[in-house]
Amino acid sequence: MRIDGRRMYLDNFKSEDLHRVHAWSQDMELVELECDNIEAIKRNADIADYEKNCMPKFIGMNHEADASMCYFGIYRKHNDELIGNVVFMYTDENDAELTVSICEKEHRNKYYGVDALMVALKYAFEIKGIRHIIVMTRMTNEPVKNICGKKFGLDYETEHYKDDYYDVDLVRYVFTKDTYEKAIQEET
Repeated sequence: MRIDGRRMYLDNFKSEDLHRVHAWSQDMELVELECDNIEAIKRNADIADYEKNCMPKFIGMNHEADASMCYFGIYRKHNDELIGNVVFMYTDENDAELTVSICEKEHRNKYYGVDALMVALKYAFEIKGIRHIIVMTRMTNEPVKNICGKKFGLDYETEHYKDDYYDVDLVRYVFTKDTYEKAIQEET
């Protein structure tokens, strides 16, 4: 399912994305952004193992699968280059948590993240009929805080999260269809 933004589009992952997605899993800088306890989550999978165990999940858990999670790749419009991913984790039939990641470093801070967030919100509110989208990030993630706080005018709540992999302070933003529609009006 392709959903167009201004400079990028979201689409289901494809088998030819394997090498790019595997490279992201091996990039320790990206892993450190995701996790505090790197040793607990270190990804040592070779490409064959990744192809067998990970990519089927990314490809199969798409919009059509009606699963508890949904994965999209973020592709640049002008050359179809995969630069990141969007993940929806449905907490119930009306709410979901959203993650938007621009994994290719040379494409960060170039509006792709904002565009991907807008397209993901379009999908959530206009196609899936979601009531609330929750975006959580580290307290230190200023780019996401700027997008959610300045562009969308949202306030955040703070919470501390700890499990086997994480021990981190997070900020939590809640998007509604009204928040999304207001942002659309401001862009036009």
